[in-house]
Amino acid sequence: MIKIFTYVFFLFLSVSCAKEKKVIAKFDFQENRTFTEFLEKDNADRSNYIVTILGISKCDLCGFVKEKMASFSGLPPNVLFRSVDLTKSENKWLEQLLREFSYPLILITNPQNELVGFVKGARLNVLKEAFQNTFNKRIFFDDGKGLFLNQYEAKEVSSAVKIDFLNTQIQSYLDYEKKESLDPDELDRLRKSVNAYPYFFNTYLLYQFTKEKELLDQLFRTYNANVDQFLYTGLKKNLISTEELQFIDSWGRSWSWINIPYNLAKGSHPIKRRWLSR
Repeated sequence: MIKIFTYVFFLFLSVSCAKEKKVIAKFDFQENRTFTEFLEKDNADRSNYIVTILGISKCDLCGFVKEKMASFSGLPPNVLFRSVDLTKSENKWLEQLLREFSYPLILITNPQNELVGFVKGARLNVLKEAFQNTFNKRIFFDDGKGLFLNQYEAKEVSSAVKIDFLNTQIQSYLDYEKKESLDPDELDRLRKSVNAYPYFFNTYLLYQFTKEKELLDQLFRTYNANVDQFLYTGLKKNLISTEELQFIDSWGRSWSWINIPYNLAKGSHPIKRRWLSR
């Protein structure tokens, strides 16, 4: 009788646990979630590859890629497919990270939440090649032979370097978003990325972790190309309002030092510097 009771108890317990286990959808293209959420929740047990389509709601090619992905066969069971809408403010950083505003863009992360694959555009043959590589523990990068970060000649930068570079920015941003500090090795990697291929996003991240004034000055003196104006104007305006740009003089007046292009939204007019009393 005791044996029967014990068996029934454990059977009930196992059924209850099975009911409580969260079912994670293989395909989730609702676009009401964030890339960070995919990594932290859908891959909380560090067992899944995540393929994320970056696009906007009116992107026909993005819809085409989603439809085709859902019909791919022979994929490993631990691959999840997701998408995000880059017009939403919480996803804007991905566009800023990649220095891109053409869609679709596809990111592939491994079970350790590391970037291992990147594909630009709706090229299914390239996407299949990316899957073959990344799901077999190799990296893959294909931006259609365009400029890396819309700035550096593709032949100058290898695929491995590009993936490692972007991975450094992603991991740094995730720590920044969670208000966590970088350990010395992570900070060194970020600093090296700024030295090797400086652009607004990695310089911005390095400043947020170090608060070095020369980086702040660099953020306003440079990065005034059209792509930069389109992607980073909001971040520049946020920096202008920070306490780092303020001081109180001997009369108790609050001043702010501002280093701003003549028109943040439109051009690369020479920098104007001024002190504003508050």
